[in-house]
Amino acid sequence: MHYFFTFLPFFLLFFFMILVEFSKKDYLLHMAQLSNYRVSEFVGWIKRNKKLKPDVRTIFFSFLLIIMILLTTFLNSPVIYFLTLSPFLILCFFSRPKRAKKPLVYTKRAKRLKALYLIIFLFLCSSGIFLIGYLFAKYDFESSFESFNFLRYLKFYNYYFSKSFATSILVSTLYCVILIYITPCIMCLSLAVISPYEKRINRRFYTSAADRIERLKKSSGLKVIGITGSYGKTSTKNFLANILNEDFPTFASFESYNTPMGLSKVINENIDDTVSVFIAEMGARYKGDIVELMELCKPDITILTAVGPAHIETFRSVENIMAEKWNIVLPYKKSELNPSFCFINSDNEYIYTQFKKYLDEKKICDAREYYQSYEKIVKLEKADRPIVFTYGLNASRSPFFLGTVLNTGENGTDFTLKILDLLHYNNSPDDKSKSKYNGSEYKFSTCLLGKHNVVNILGSIGCGYILGISVEKIIKAVSRIEPVPHRLQLIRTASDTLIIDDAYNANPDSSAAALEVISYFKSRKKIIVTPGFIELGKLQYDANFNFGKEISKIFDIAIFVGIANKDALINGFESAKSLNKYFYFDTLDDATKILPSVQKGPCIILFENDLTDNY
Repeated sequence: MHYFFTFLPFFLLFFFMILVEFSKKDYLLHMAQLSNYRVSEFVGWIKRNKKLKPDVRTIFFSFLLIIMILLTTFLNSPVIYFLTLSPFLILCFFSRPKRAKKPLVYTKRAKRLKALYLIIFLFLCSSGIFLIGYLFAKYDFESSFESFNFLRYLKFYNYYFSKSFATSILVSTLYCVILIYITPCIMCLSLAVISPYEKRINRRFYTSAADRIERLKKSSGLKVIGITGSYGKTSTKNFLANILNEDFPTFASFESYNTPMGLSKVINENIDDTVSVFIAEMGARYKGDIVELMELCKPDITILTAVGPAHIETFRSVENIMAEKWNIVLPYKKSELNPSFCFINSDNEYIYTQFKKYLDEKKICDAREYYQSYEKIVKLEKADRPIVFTYGLNASRSPFFLGTVLNTGENGTDFTLKILDLLHYNNSPDDKSKSKYNGSEYKFSTCLLGKHNVVNILGSIGCGYILGISVEKIIKAVSRIEPVPHRLQLIRTASDTLIIDDAYNANPDSSAAALEVISYFKSRKKIIVTPGFIELGKLQYDANFNFGKEISKIFDIAIFVGIANKDALINGFESAKSLNKYFYFDTLDDATKILPSVQKGPCIILFENDLTDNY
């Protein structure tokens, strides 16, 4: 019974640590999930998250604990336990995580990681607490201290530092405070330990999905279309699905399920012999990602929407991004040609430059060099190189599918389409400035905003056209296209305020398109809410500085959110010496609270980008 009461405070402290851990509501697990369960990305989150670093508050509480240890002689009573836990409780209170924008999804992988993390955390917690208690109970530190002359000076009013039982409680509590602050390191260790096991599980799902695609291609003639790009891929995927559904049972991957595991899940659970066309969005953040996705999906047709400065932090340069994205066009296996047809955005400077380079190197075929009807083009699937179709608005580059914007505004966009007259193009090599396009000019209307959306629609139209869908059906499908949620989505409110939700576009090029759209609304007061751009590496400060500068020229009021790009955005805004105003808030919730007070008269509010919870 004596030992029970001796160790009772340590049991209570251990129990309290369990409560503290569960009170965090799996905050670290959520951050690990947002970091794609990658150790490198989770370490990056730790480095940029200033709230994880010891601040004045933490130092104060730790110092308070040390003072209480030194004063234990005068407080050697049960009240010491409550005094010990009081700063501990306050520390935990101030460490509560903020409300998540995107909630944690408790997948099987997340549950496995959570279990391992708790095992490691509770082991360190229990072993540390009870080891400290055991050492203080077992050893006579007073005699040990006397054996060292310099430690004799620790005597203070007949007090020995390590003699008091209450001191052991305080030392254990201090250990727990330290343990709470190194929990991100414990999660990092958990990620590293469980990674080999997760890779084996992932490979099993990946192989199952790849086998399913191959089996359905042989048994039911499944066609697979892969889409990638620094931006524009989700919109193009949705537009293309609308068009292909006119003639084919089509299934497009959900939302932004564009990773190997995301697409494996979609394929294993949704693709069967009732699907004629599967559209797979393919994302890339690291070298080799596109090849891995190509081997999984084995697309027959691919679309490259754009190349630009996105994910510079992981790719290091735009050149590396371009090389990775072009893997969706070039054969990824020498033994087989895959894909057969490719569509590229010739308006994009990076893509067009590489297109000309690969043409010179005979790595690809230019579809403009073939005078073939649709039926004859299909027979070219066994060509020795991918056949590349171009699309865009720049007539000087003679894209196969040329669009011309007639008018665009808050009610939508009207544009025309011309398809290259291959007979004239190939028979007039010396004069390619006249009548390159056939006599038909097709007019389209859409409720979507901006020229960049027209470019994405052109890629979708081209793909549908080559697959044999009539232009008349395509025109109807385009007229029914709805804005992709959170991508320049116009929302009309009950008041005289318009909202453009562009929260999922997070790169300089997409934001430039958003600013162009805002310029259409000339009679309205313009307000922007933005945290700027991330994952741009060394380019990040300059990109956000220039963005802030452009904002000051267009918007009456700017509201900057979050610490990540605070200095760059504000410095850029102020450099333009504009009379327009700006505000800064730490969170989006705080930023939106000020909106009612700044809305006067007809307004338009642009929400440009919304960083995830790990930024």
